[in-house]
Amino acid sequence: TQEQVDAYEMANGIRPITGYNPDGSPIINSLSGYNETGTSSTAGPNNIYVAGTRNMYVNREPRFYASISFAGATWKTRTGGLQLWNAGLDGRSQAGPGYYVKTGYILRKHSDPSVSLNPERRANRTWIYFRLGEQYLNYAEALNEAQGPVSDVYTYVNLIRSRAGLPGLVAGLSKDQMREAIHHERRIELAFETHRYFDCHRWKIAEVTDNTTISGLNIDQGTSLTDDSFYKRTIVEKRVFEKKHYLWPIQQREIDKNQNLVQNPGW
Repeated sequence: TQEQVDAYEMANGIRPITGYNPDGSPIINSLSGYNETGTSSTAGPNNIYVAGTRNMYVNREPRFYASISFAGATWKTRTGGLQLWNAGLDGRSQAGPGYYVKTGYILRKHSDPSVSLNPERRANRTWIYFRLGEQYLNYAEALNEAQGPVSDVYTYVNLIRSRAGLPGLVAGLSKDQMREAIHHERRIELAFETHRYFDCHRWKIAEVTDNTTISGLNIDQGTSLTDDSFYKRTIVEKRVFEKKHYLWPIQQREIDKNQNLVQNPGW
């Protein structure tokens, strides 16, 4: 989603988007160096994207480039980068039904460039259920809740950030500020590793994060990498989450079996 793309920090460790206006437009952090319009005149470092790539993807943190494929991002030997706009090779009008992306972005994390359809070449990937990065973030979160933002909380969050090539957290955060920083760090570091759904539920913030519209780019438009019409933020779907959705309803037939059972709130 565009919201997940927005969440990644800049290479300087500053968040580019601090929120959204009522019309859905982003509130841009002027200190971050982020620019949503215009294109880059040069290719990215190590050719991670081609010249002409939208500035909104320029100078982002390394985890962004490792996790998200966007228009202009390089992939294998593709000349000119990925073409996700409507008329592009990977766009809606060219890829065909079922083969285009709804938001204008493709998941790069977990993707194996050695896999091929023609000639057919497959690969087995071992799914990691619990890795050291999560352990560090679990510990930092628990310690902050128990003792506040003591030095060890900073130590273990900053180990994650340092590995990602980012500066450490600013000193002097309150307990609430550190909690928010850890929530953000988990959203980025553990993205697409089946954590976000459960994190939002256990933090009891799903009624905000999941009860909203999600957006992407305008996949019905665009004839080239630099076509502004493709980069218009567009609502993809409206998602609904009410407080009762934290718990599933108990089936009526189960309640009929035992009158001591009480239906979950809201159902």
